[in-house]
Amino acid sequence: MESLYSDLLNDEFLIDVLNGFEKFLSLIDKVIDSMGGFKGVLAGVSALMLKIFSSQVSSTLNNMAYSMQMMTASGRKTIQNEQA
Repeated sequence: MESLYSDLLNDEFLIDVLNGFEKFLSLIDKVIDSMGGFKGVLAGVSALMLKIFSSQVSSTLNNMAYSMQMMTASGRKTIQNEQA
């Protein structure tokens, strides 16, 4: 336990950790720049999310539309007519 504590308080250890973190952040910055900045990252993340959740998107939209219809009397009547 003492060795762990002394390692954590060791200046060289903290400097090495911070230098490693700086290299990691520099790599992330290069990746973001290579993708065209925030717009490129947003487009990439959106495409990835759509690929992962594409099967759930339509059912979620249907559920949302159903919930919105159930909020009004005319919507409830429309749903009852469709089910009949």
